[in-house]
Amino acid sequence: MRLGARGGAILSRSVQARAYADGKILNEEERAQETMYIKKMEKEKLEKAKQAAKAETATGDQKESTSSSSIPGPSTDSSKNLAIFAGIAAVLAAGVWTLCKFSRGMDF
Repeated sequence: MRLGARGGAILSRSVQARAYADGKILNEEERAQETMYIKKMEKEKLEKAKQAAKAETATGDQKESTSSSSIPGPSTDSSKNLAIFAGIAAVLAAGVWTLCKFSRGMDF
């Protein structure tokens, strides 16, 4: 079966179009615009990450120069501190429970 000129053009347009998960079909121009937008966003994200890394290293250098000891100070993260406290409390409770069981002479 041979396609006419018109059928070939329709077929080529349908091949050039690309479907996305949200159901929208983009033609070649829209695809190019989207690709440029994605590249722009990725570039901005990389630039922000570089700036954040530079700022972090700059503040890290300042902290190192002002700190005379190599031992870090106490943690200021309250959730981390709470987790450490809970872990220590659990270990102590298990130890006390075990000692009580052995002192009574009971089997587990």
